[in-house]
Amino acid sequence: MKTFVFCGQGSQIVGMGKDYFDEFTELVKAADNILGYSIKDLCLYDENKQLNLTKYTQPALYVVSVLEYLHKKNLGEIPDYLIGHSIGEYAALYAAGVYSFEDGLRLVKRRGELMFDEKGGGMAAVIGLSGEQVQNIIDNNNLSAIDIANYNSMTQVAISGPADIVESCNEIFTKGGARAVMPLKVSGAFHSRYLRNAQNKLYEYMKDFKFNDPKIPVVANLTARPYENKKVKNTLIQQLSNSVQWVESVRYLLADNMEFIPIGPGNATINLVKSIQSNMSPLSEQEKQTRKIQIDYDIDFEEYTKQVEVKETALGCKEFRDTYKTRYNYVVGGMCSGISGVDLVTAACNGKLLSFLGTNGLTMDEVENKILQLKSKVHNDTLYGINITKDYSQPHIFTDLLRLCLKHNVKVVELSNVMAITKDLVLYRVKGMQFNGAQVTGGNRILAKISQSYMAREFMLPAPVDILEELLSENSITKEEYSIALQIPMADDICVVGDVAFETERNNLLTFLPEVLAIKNEVVNSNKLIVNSRIGVAGGIGSPTVVSTLFNMGSDFILTGSINQCTIEADVADLIKEQLAQITTYDVGYAPSERLFELGKEVQVLKKGIFYPARAKKLKNIYDFVDSIDMIPSDIAQYIEERFFNAKLEKVYENIISKGFSEKRLELAAKNSKYKLSLVFKEYLKEAFNKTRKMNMTQDDLVNSVIYCSKAMGLLNEELKKTEYSLWQNRSVVKIAEYLMG
Repeated sequence: MKTFVFCGQGSQIVGMGKDYFDEFTELVKAADNILGYSIKDLCLYDENKQLNLTKYTQPALYVVSVLEYLHKKNLGEIPDYLIGHSIGEYAALYAAGVYSFEDGLRLVKRRGELMFDEKGGGMAAVIGLSGEQVQNIIDNNNLSAIDIANYNSMTQVAISGPADIVESCNEIFTKGGARAVMPLKVSGAFHSRYLRNAQNKLYEYMKDFKFNDPKIPVVANLTARPYENKKVKNTLIQQLSNSVQWVESVRYLLADNMEFIPIGPGNATINLVKSIQSNMSPLSEQEKQTRKIQIDYDIDFEEYTKQVEVKETALGCKEFRDTYKTRYNYVVGGMCSGISGVDLVTAACNGKLLSFLGTNGLTMDEVENKILQLKSKVHNDTLYGINITKDYSQPHIFTDLLRLCLKHNVKVVELSNVMAITKDLVLYRVKGMQFNGAQVTGGNRILAKISQSYMAREFMLPAPVDILEELLSENSITKEEYSIALQIPMADDICVVGDVAFETERNNLLTFLPEVLAIKNEVVNSNKLIVNSRIGVAGGIGSPTVVSTLFNMGSDFILTGSINQCTIEADVADLIKEQLAQITTYDVGYAPSERLFELGKEVQVLKKGIFYPARAKKLKNIYDFVDSIDMIPSDIAQYIEERFFNAKLEKVYENIISKGFSEKRLELAAKNSKYKLSLVFKEYLKEAFNKTRKMNMTQDDLVNSVIYCSKAMGLLNEELKKTEYSLWQNRSVVKIAEYLMG
């Protein structure tokens, strides 16, 4: 007797199928039409390094396995039984006549896509323990979030669950007797309860396909018994979220004269069979008649998916956490003038959170000093970076900060207000990149905050070719760096900015995020890049409900900002923290931005007990209606001189000049009275900000300061008012992250 054994995922190798593609040209052509790419090129050459990606791996293994089966069939080899490991079961069912080659490939293609899209889950192979021993360890160590995914052999079991929990239980299984616990390179928690949503989507796709009864018995992964007639579809679909019962399936087939013949590339699957065959006995006839796994053949899949409430401990994609060595898909954004300073960034890194040093308003020497402090204080592998805000009136600052990052090996930057891809930015992005096999290593990472959708597209695409060619001609980058830059996006991560504190566009994330996600889909479908940008959000994030909503909308990560200035680590006066810890959403309003005063750009600020919002708006109204200091009505001029400046407006201008001003700007002010007016009015805004930065702030300083703050602060206070964190003294940047991420 013969059993054909169809291989599972992990068996794929470049060059597989080379003996069969030219024998079955019509099927290969049909596969190309269904998949939208050349299956032969993928399997034989894999020039785009896609063969190990689940959505490509599964169709490739199906096609190659089917072709090899047909080759053997043409030679007269007919099996008595069929069995396939996970994805291999789809090829086995084709061989049994359950569906056509084309329908099977369509199902496999959809299955691979759904599994590829799964995020937040992880898997590991536990070596040296039986399935029963692994289950006992799970039960005895409160690891209820872990499922057994595959019973591969008597001493090899695959576990599945939330990525952070799978990663954390290595020591537990080792102490329990495992020789090794090996992480598997997958994006999701395959063959576990966590795939029930994906399973439901696959069922919706599968339900209209016609399934025939098997002409050759196929032993099912789900039941370890042959598929029953009229019940194939419901058995196959439940395979996705349940354990692969490989040991019991092979034992069911064991007999004195049973020959197991491998179908498909590699030896991993057939070696598991040989191990079971050599070390375990066949099932007795009584055991064969007793079904070990009970399944529901009449299941309502929509209701089934809702039945089990699974607490997700890992929101967002695992790729983000792997990239930055973090525990959450959570970013502590940079706050201007070092409010997110050395203490805050150090605490965030120690808590395994990606965080950024705020640099806007600091001198280059101050930034460099803080970077050196961080290099001496941060000792784990969690990345940190600096925030760089593009100021188009002083473009050299942007360039100097990027050079400083290259000098001190700062591996990631958070960009704000960048409206174009520039040469210095491209150089920072690609410098040091190299291929390590199929992987890109080295180089630097960019998290770009965008408030306009056109810049999202620019950052999702590779660096402009003309800039790369210029850098290459100058020998600023190597040919390898040039080649890699053409295959990766400019930004690893794009943060869609909603209604934030600093220079807000008041974007509505309910419309802006879907718009950017749609742009990403377009870019991904029209460009074959090695990797694609992840999409995150910022603005208004002050409760776990908001966080879960944003992740459910498709966000890969979240970024918080001004709420973190009300923590013990923030580099801001205690008086400000005390004030912020008491506010509601109503206590926040909008006021003119100092940096872009003339353009009418706004910031979100604290208005409760603070003069700045009303006074800044009054100055902007005056500015909009007059063209010079002399044109201000005398009573209004007297009012603002006495209340706002405590000096004559001309005296304010003289003080500005005395501080040192470029000749060019002095000449412009002398010729342009409107420009001179803006300089004077902006001096009030600057002085308000300077008061904010005083650590020994008085109550008078507080009421005359400007405190950037979004409504998220009020929302967070409401959330925390009945907890120990109602007092700012109990709030840390890590505790806030833990609370928001659930």
